[in-house]
Amino acid sequence: MSGIDARNIMESAVRRELFGPAPDEAGSGKPLDTSAGSLHFESWPETRGLWFDEATGEEILTDTEPLRRYGIGVLYPRGSATRIVPAESTAGISGLPTDDQIRDVEPALGLVDDVTFARQDSDTDDFDLSDANSFLPSAMAISFRARVAAEQSLQVSASFAYYQKVPVHIAGSSREWWLRRPVTMSATIHAETLLESTKELFSLDAESSSPQEQVHPQLQAYSRPVPGDPDPACRLVTVVLVNTSVGSGSAAALLQAGFEIRPTSGAQIEAYPEPDAAGESGSEEASIALLYRHKQTYAIGHGCAADWDEPEGGSAAAVRADPLPVYEVPSLTPDVYRQDERGQRVPVQVSMHSLASGSKDGHQQIDTVLGLYASWIEDRRQEIGNLPERYRDAAEDHVELCSGALARMRSGQKLIVENKNAARAFRLANEAMLYQQIRSNLPTRKVSLDKNGIVEVAGPAPEAVRKPGIGNWRPFQIAFLLAVAGTDVADAGLK
Repeated sequence: MSGIDARNIMESAVRRELFGPAPDEAGSGKPLDTSAGSLHFESWPETRGLWFDEATGEEILTDTEPLRRYGIGVLYPRGSATRIVPAESTAGISGLPTDDQIRDVEPALGLVDDVTFARQDSDTDDFDLSDANSFLPSAMAISFRARVAAEQSLQVSASFAYYQKVPVHIAGSSREWWLRRPVTMSATIHAETLLESTKELFSLDAESSSPQEQVHPQLQAYSRPVPGDPDPACRLVTVVLVNTSVGSGSAAALLQAGFEIRPTSGAQIEAYPEPDAAGESGSEEASIALLYRHKQTYAIGHGCAADWDEPEGGSAAAVRADPLPVYEVPSLTPDVYRQDERGQRVPVQVSMHSLASGSKDGHQQIDTVLGLYASWIEDRRQEIGNLPERYRDAAEDHVELCSGALARMRSGQKLIVENKNAARAFRLANEAMLYQQIRSNLPTRKVSLDKNGIVEVAGPAPEAVRKPGIGNWRPFQIAFLLAVAGTDVADAGLK
C-alpha cells in the first residue's frame, strides 16, 4: 500500500464518521426488510450488529439518532436556529460587493423568504447568510461569478438524505430505528431568470428524485450585476440550499447535504471579483495580492466551503458547496538545484567540513549560494515592468526586502572572513554541526552496570567517519546563519 492509498483510506474514514455514507457506499452488516413499516424481534440478541435496508442498501441507525451520529453537512429544520428579526427585503451576502467599491460592503439586516442574512463584524470583507452561520444552520450557499448570455443556463444538482423513523418491537419493548433515505434535486437557472431577478432571492423550480413529505428542501438563488462590468450577461450569483421543514429533531433535518452548479450551453463561471487588495505600499494585503495573483477564487461559501474543478481557459467546469473540504498541499522541498558545466542538474550545498577547515572551497560554495540569490532578485526586478500597475509597488517592496536580506548575508560573509574571532567561532560551529550529524548515525552500543555499580559500555567506540550525503548546509540554512551574523555588525563592534 502506498502512502497516498493510506491517506485516502484515512480521509474516507474521517468523512464517513463525521459526514455520513458516500453516495456509492454498499450496505454494511445484515439486510433487513423494512417494507412493512415496522420491525419485530423476539429477543434483544437478535438486534445486535449492523443493519441495512434490503431494498435500497441504505444504512439503518439502531443505537443513536442521526443528529447525534453525524455533525457535518447538516441542515436543521426551520426554527431550530436563533433567527434575526428582518429589517428590509435586501440583504448583504458574503463577497457581494457594492457598485461603488468592491471592498466597502454595508448591507442591511433582512429576511428574504425563508433565508435570513446578517452582517458578520469579524470580517468586514465577508457577510454570510445567518442561517448558514448560526449554531444550528438551516441553509448553505455559495456565490460565484457567471457569464450567462441568452439561451445559456446554469445546471444545479443537490443531494442530501433524511432519516425515516422505523418503529421496532423487541421482546415486548418499543424502540425507534432510523432508515436513511437519499434524495437528489436538480434545477436549471436560465439566463432570462438571472437578468430579470435583481437583488431578490427567488426559488428554483427543482425536480426531485423521489417525492417526500417528511422534509421540505428548497433551492433558491440570488442574482445581481457585477460592479464595473458593462456586460449585462455577467452576474454575481448565489445559490442556496435551505431546509424549510417545520419541526425539530432528526426527522426534519437534512443530512449529508451538498450541491453543485455547472454552466451549460456555453455559459461560463469566471474568477470571482477580488477586492482591490493592493492597498498602500508595504501592506500585507498588497504583498499577498502579488504573491497569489495566479491563484484565483471561483466561488465563496456561506456556512460551507466552496470548491471548484480546475479551470480551463478561464472558466471553471463546476463549483460546489462542500461541508467537509479536502485540499492536497503540494509537496515542497528546501533543496535548490543548478546546472553544472555538463548541463547536469546538481543540488546547491555548502560543505560543513570545508567551512570547519577554513578551506577556499567552502567560501566558494557560499559565493555560489549568494550569487544565485542575487541573480534571482535581479530576475524579479526585471519582471516588475510587466506586472499590472496595482502589483508594482508591492513587487518593488519585495525586491528591496530581498536586496536588504542579501546585503546582510554578504555582511555576515565579510565578518567571518575578516574578523579572526568570528572566523574561529564560525569554524567551530561548523565542526560541531558536522560531528553531530556524523555521530547521530553511528550504531549504538550496549550500556550496563558491573557488580560495583560502574557503567560499562560494550565494545570499542565506533569510528566517526563522514559519509556521503551528510554534513552539508542547504542554501536557506547557510543564508540564515550569514544574515544573523551580518545583522547590526557595526553596532556589535565587529569590524
